[in-house]
Amino acid sequence: LNKVGRLFLTRSVLASIPAYMMQLYWLPQSVCTTIDHLCRLMLWSHDTWNRHWNLVSWKDVIKPKDYGGLVMRDTHSTNTSLLGKLIWDLIHHPDKPWVSLLTHKYLHSSPLLNYVIPPGDSHVW
Repeated sequence: LNKVGRLFLTRSVLASIPAYMMQLYWLPQSVCTTIDHLCRLMLWSHDTWNRHWNLVSWKDVIKPKDYGGLVMRDTHSTNTSLLGKLIWDLIHHPDKPWVSLLTHKYLHSSPLLNYVIPPGDSHVW
């Protein structure tokens, strides 16, 4: 593939595969770094087993196109944004069916910000 094809493939496939998990779980920084590393490998290298040089800094690659970037997403920032959207809905949209279900089942109708996780319970839900 040429560079444009690699960019499209990286942006549409590799960067979007973990999106579902990032909506629900806080990924450790090491996992985010590994995902970004795999995206860099796909974008810049011809062969994943040989050393390669990144032609542009990853900080420049993730910038918007108007600022000279290639419109890739930083995995850690994407994870934070998606979880922030989830928390926003839990706080500001209690009338949504999934919010009321989770509130009654797991929070026992107490406010999210005042909830304390009991010992032995899952930190996810």
